[in-house]
Amino acid sequence: MSYHTSAIVIGGGIGGLAAASAALRHFDQVTLVDKDDLASKIASETILETKKRRSGVPHYTQPHILLAGGSRALERLLPGFTKELCSRGARSYDAGKGLFVYDFGAPFQRGIDAGVEVFAASRRLINEVCQDVVLEQGKDRLILREKTKVAGLFWERPSSQPESYNVTNRVRGVQGVILNSGEKLRADLVIVSNGRTSQLPSWLKEVGLEVPPQLKVDSQMNYASRWMRLPEDFDPEKEFYSALVNARPAMARGGVALVLEDNLLQISMNGFEGERTTIWML
Repeated sequence: MSYHTSAIVIGGGIGGLAAASAALRHFDQVTLVDKDDLASKIASETILETKKRRSGVPHYTQPHILLAGGSRALERLLPGFTKELCSRGARSYDAGKGLFVYDFGAPFQRGIDAGVEVFAASRRLINEVCQDVVLEQGKDRLILREKTKVAGLFWERPSSQPESYNVTNRVRGVQGVILNSGEKLRADLVIVSNGRTSQLPSWLKEVGLEVPPQLKVDSQMNYASRWMRLPEDFDPEKEFYSALVNARPAMARGGVALVLEDNLLQISMNGFEGERTTIWML
């Protein structure tokens, strides 16, 4: 009789979706657990409205460029990802030709064929395409548990050891997760990929395990962003796909303008080291 193997992934962001895709190659069944509503884009729903459903995804309303290394890695895990991303409106362009950079007081000369393809899209679109491709990969083997919170892990212990006895060398491994409802989900592997909301450090402390040290680099960065609808005749090949003004120590402010899906232009100003930013519309 063959053994049925299973894995659990906590977190439905890009990292969790990539982990679920990798796990599908090695396990009979994968369960993806996320506290948010993971429904794909609802017709007429704005990005801000979707953000309310996907509060666990950082920078959800900010512009994103998917760099070459990231797109290649996702394409290896999710064959057809970049094609599907572009079919839904993401902008792909050569980084040397489509990116206009203003740095050190002078514009960067465009028209250089860098041979590096990048993709500009909203975080919502990138996340949705990742999710849809992974769900198609999993089909009957991927179980989606959305709007579900994980309360903790449950551990493999000797049968004589009570739950409250947390001597480190008596914990043998993880057997699964405990949901807020009290339900236990068993698995051979648990992957924690829910980013800044992760409770993993406290779960490790509960059983006396050492918590890995954390290194926090706080740039005191803040954003102010606006969306604008581009004219129907706007041609990014003649104008630009993206424009970037870099922040420097003498001027702790910068900004980026990106042409995104649905003929949208997003402008985002940023400040560092506590420098506050805003966008005035005339």
